[in-house]
Amino acid sequence: MKNLLAKLRSDEAIADLARLVVDDLLARPPAEVVDARFTAELVQRSLRGWLASETAQQRLLATLEDVRTRLASEERRLSDVVAPEVVDGARRLTARPYSPDRGTLLAILDREPVHRLVREILRETLVDFGKKLRAPVADNRVAKSLGGLGRFARSKAAAKTGSIGALAGGLVGAVSEEVERQVERRAAEFADGAISGVLQRFADELCDPRRADDQAALRGAILDGILGLRGVDAAKELENLDPAELVGVLRSILSEWADREDFVDTVVSVVDGALAEVTAPTVGELLDDSMRDVLGDLAVDLLKRRLGPLFASDAFADWFLALAD
Repeated sequence: MKNLLAKLRSDEAIADLARLVVDDLLARPPAEVVDARFTAELVQRSLRGWLASETAQQRLLATLEDVRTRLASEERRLSDVVAPEVVDGARRLTARPYSPDRGTLLAILDREPVHRLVREILRETLVDFGKKLRAPVADNRVAKSLGGLGRFARSKAAAKTGSIGALAGGLVGAVSEEVERQVERRAAEFADGAISGVLQRFADELCDPRRADDQAALRGAILDGILGLRGVDAAKELENLDPAELVGVLRSILSEWADREDFVDTVVSVVDGALAEVTAPTVGELLDDSMRDVLGDLAVDLLKRRLGPLFASDAFADWFLALAD
């Protein structure tokens, strides 16, 4: 048995055993390799185990804190920190021609919180415009653009002596105050009526395939804005997210999901549905020749790395030699 153990520990035997395991896996039907119910129960147990582990949460938070600390000491922009290949790849992705479906985008945006945001922006814009109209006419660029009436008002306002000048100034002030009152009174009403049109126009701009170049430029500008942030700025935003609370919310969501009575059945349904679409009789035939060779060699290497130390251990030798008793 000791001679057999020595042969089993050889590099050649370990490589042959690893190849045998991988070849056997590739030759089996997908449904046999991926048991739907076992997979679902494994996912559920794994989730519950991670959620029950305080150490797991602490490690995750430590990782996030490490990222934040590194960024906090980084004065360079993110575009100079991230690998050039990643930056270039992100820019190529944003430059791809893509126009979302108009109905889908409106279904996402046409919500009350969005309505409130648009309403408030429109209302404040109109009120600010009204305040500009109320500003002293002689210094008011809006009034200056009102043609002959504007010129008349400016000339009257410029006359600082005499009853005509006083009357003109009072008239202009009264008119501007009334304009502001009317704008403030009508602003909310106008904003309510304009919300739908704003959203429709927004969807038109983002969903028209003829505007694909402009849409790609918009995505690229947003990406450049993000990449233009300094590391210290990104660190502040990460801190503002409150990672501890964020992880706590995530754990709560996953816990509630994993504890659902229909969790396993739902995952089983998803896996079965995916397997039903598979027509290849074996796992190996799911892959083309190149992918099968690459994944097969990778799996063999991984197994060799694990089997070598295991077979060389005293615990394995004791177990193996005990089989002869």
